[in-house]
Amino acid sequence: MTYKLILTTCPDLASAHLIAEGLVKLEIAACVNILPTIISIYKWQNNIEQSAESQLFIKTNESNWPKVESYIKTNHPYDVPELIELDISNGSPEYFSWMDNNLQQGE
Repeated sequence: MTYKLILTTCPDLASAHLIAEGLVKLEIAACVNILPTIISIYKWQNNIEQSAESQLFIKTNESNWPKVESYIKTNHPYDVPELIELDISNGSPEYFSWMDNNLQQGE
């Protein structure tokens, strides 16, 4: 099984909670950590922007990545939400077992 860490940001804590709870309720994420306040500096429509955002750390597996991606694109308030998927190469077997017990299995 390949496990994934998916990163996305939200404009506020309320939208971060809605996305996190939806992902876990659907069992397409085993856990979502929310870092309540980060400062992001980025270029948008030819302007340098600075925004306070909430960072989500989404833990899932490879088979659920497309579902997580689709859920975020459908439910996110941004036109272009951050969607970065990272492979988890090592970790606690006990934690991975817990993830398996809390995730949809298969396609």
